[in-house]
Amino acid sequence: MNTLFLLMAQYHGQTIVSLSRVCADYFTHLTPANLRTKVSSGEIDLLIVSMELNEKTARGVHLSDLADYIDRQRDRAKLELDRTRKQATKSLSQEPREVEKPEADTFSRPRESNDLSRQPILFIRLAEVKRITGMSTSTIYKMVSQSTFPRQIKLGGRAVAWVRVEVIEWCDLRIKKSRMLKSQN
Repeated sequence: MNTLFLLMAQYHGQTIVSLSRVCADYFTHLTPANLRTKVSSGEIDLLIVSMELNEKTARGVHLSDLADYIDRQRDRAKLELDRTRKQATKSLSQEPREVEKPEADTFSRPRESNDLSRQPILFIRLAEVKRITGMSTSTIYKMVSQSTFPRQIKLGGRAVAWVRVEVIEWCDLRIKKSRMLKSQN
């Protein structure tokens, strides 16, 4: 399909089309001022020209430039569609897989724990670790790097936490060791 011929028919052979008409027909989400801003920032690859020799006159777009822009956008959309289709076909397997059905009783009864003393795992962040241990941030991370402090749990990104019980047990063990050393002296 030749986009330029269609545009020539649409705009009755005009060589330059005003920004207001281009926005109304092809950039309906933009005003002419917004279109000029996006063109000047490079977001939209079009050339805006003066419609007459006087610089203060209305601005417009050459019909051939508009046709080229529409063709480029169509090509990008086709590539994106092809890429999406390829990814979709890769993720689907041709062979159906068997799914094991859970027993009927699995969901009807609540889970019971044999260990009544078991409590949920609580994670604490650095501020709480500093409060419990009385140590500075640099000391905590130095001991973590030397593997003499409880291990960190990654929460995602740069966020880490510690298991509260492990930190408290570490503190208790450290207190016991220091008391044993004092009693030996």
